[in-house]
Amino acid sequence: MRLLLSLGETGQLTFYKSIASRLQSAGHDLHFVCDREEAAVAPEIALVAQETGCKFINFYEVPVSSKPRKRSIFWWGRSNQKIQNMEVFYEALLNRAIDIVKTANPDVLIIGEDGISGCAWMIEAARRHGAGVVVVPYGLSPSCYLVEKDIPEKERRGDLVIVAGALGNVVRKKYPHWIFEAEQGSVIMFPPSHIIAREKLGLGLVNPWSIQGGFADVIAVESDYMMWRYVQLEQIPSKKLASVGSIYCDLLFEAISANPIALAAFQNSTRLTSDKTRVLISLPPSDHAGWGTQCEFSTHLEMCIALNSGLCAIGLDIQVTYSLHPRTLPEDRAALSNAGFIFEPGFIVQQIPLCDVFISFSSSLFRWALAARKMVINYDAYQFGIDDIGSEPGYIYTTMISEVFERVRTCSNDSFLEEDRSKLKSRSAYFGILDGKATAGLTGLLDRYANWNSTGATQRRKSSANGLKRKLNRQS
Repeated sequence: MRLLLSLGETGQLTFYKSIASRLQSAGHDLHFVCDREEAAVAPEIALVAQETGCKFINFYEVPVSSKPRKRSIFWWGRSNQKIQNMEVFYEALLNRAIDIVKTANPDVLIIGEDGISGCAWMIEAARRHGAGVVVVPYGLSPSCYLVEKDIPEKERRGDLVIVAGALGNVVRKKYPHWIFEAEQGSVIMFPPSHIIAREKLGLGLVNPWSIQGGFADVIAVESDYMMWRYVQLEQIPSKKLASVGSIYCDLLFEAISANPIALAAFQNSTRLTSDKTRVLISLPPSDHAGWGTQCEFSTHLEMCIALNSGLCAIGLDIQVTYSLHPRTLPEDRAALSNAGFIFEPGFIVQQIPLCDVFISFSSSLFRWALAARKMVINYDAYQFGIDDIGSEPGYIYTTMISEVFERVRTCSNDSFLEEDRSKLKSRSAYFGILDGKATAGLTGLLDRYANWNSTGATQRRKSSANGLKRKLNRQS
């Protein structure tokens, strides 16, 4: 099977490297394409492609073979140079994507998301080619961030776009699904000329205010928890969802199986050893530029130092390990290193089985810790206020560092651990089934959606559906 993996985020590279490595080992032919224009991104993706034995394409280094088609000067009875300029811009992106897809000739395009941050031109090019489009998500895809986090940030920066003027009225009339009615006004993601041009070229979205609100054929769902999120919170149609598990589940399964102490702790829902409580902390990148006023501490470094000092003060039976987010800025990384922080090398998902307590900062990693039957403290240091997990065994959400320390103290109490972990054991599969079968599940899904949008496949599905209708009609 020929696969094309379109990426633009370095923070997700380890995840997609694991996927590529497993698919390549299974005999599939895989291309990476970097769909992000930032100069620093392409070399990192190219390195991962090399390490996994895959081919690499830099989207923005591919020459465009097709020239933009000529357009009428008049549109809706009037000249509008803004729209024409944006049509030329987006058509060039689409033509480049078409050329890349022709070169790679994929049966399936794999992407991380198909919504507002997705690469719509790659998706459209793949669909025109006949390939299936499969979303293999990295994180939670919480669309509420688009409203509760992005709108305030854009307002502070002064680049929030409110529907206004003649072109704004066109969007309101023809493409109202792009509009979100906020307290700031009728908000849209892009200027009206961008939206109109994208829609004319087939680069629109089903729901611009959903992270997964685009035209992919299917989303590979990792767990019952994520299925609930997609259906109940994201309002994604169930026909777009398929439960397959996650590569992360297989990584956890392999890490646990390879370590007898970790395996015993997982099976019995206990600490790794009775003499220590091992705490793994996933330090976040700084959000102080936009949300510092909502944090307990004036700087990112001050917050991290306070966390370390408070945990060390609990006692000698607390062992703390740090993992640093890959998107941490070099200057913040240097400041932490100068302050004496030492970071555990390797992939954090594979470190989770070697801890008893996992501390995250509004990170989607919490779900893997719960699947591995670890106690989780979700410290919402910037008070984003987004916590949809509710009451789950072994999980606590807090905006105060003092509660973090109190929870760690409690977790070092064996009687508490025994009671809470037994409940966590019964719920862990809700966040991910660790049976080593997720890779096979993903491969099966990709095989099912190979050439999903080809003319022949579409006709076969229609014929099958019509045959089922006829059968049901005869039975009735």
